[in-house]
Amino acid sequence: QSASDGFDRSMMRMLGRILSLPLPTVACVTGHAFGAGFMLALAHDFRVARLDRGFLCANEVLIGMGIHIPPLRLFECKMSQPAFQVRHA
Repeated sequence: QSASDGFDRSMMRMLGRILSLPLPTVACVTGHAFGAGFMLALAHDFRVARLDRGFLCANEVLIGMGIHIPPLRLFECKMSQPAFQVRHA
């Protein structure tokens, strides 16, 4: 078991807690949100950011890394179909 496996499990547990909160949540994104930061923003019900300040990105997709099933399901549930497309080899 690697340190990254532990991080992945802890991260998904935290995201699950945010997703299951019984009240609406808001993520205030003050700059770039890549990778885990992007998933953290997606876990909230609403995201607020300036249009001229930062990007939200699943950089794993851009660099061709595989995405584990739990984050993949988060992307599928929280993103519109045009914004989220899985490309199969």
